[in-house]
Amino acid sequence: MLPLFEFYQTRLPQYYRIRTMIEVFLVMGGAITTFLAFMDMEGWAPLVAAVTGATMAWLEFSGTSKKLSRYTDVVHQVMNTSAVK
Repeated sequence: MLPLFEFYQTRLPQYYRIRTMIEVFLVMGGAITTFLAFMDMEGWAPLVAAVTGATMAWLEFSGTSKKLSRYTDVVHQVMNTSAVK
């Protein structure tokens, strides 16, 4: 059971980092789109919005948030089980 626990625990920081970076990128994409519209550069706004949308679709397709949730649950369950014994 220890190798399985280590597997999940080593993956958690990677998935958390990926999800955090993508979320920051999505917020920045929204801000850049707004800024471009403010600066009368509406021609570039759809390009930024498309890249931001594609990134969001990739995040959902890869299931990073779901994996992070599942792996966290497994680690907590293993820790609680081993603490009881």
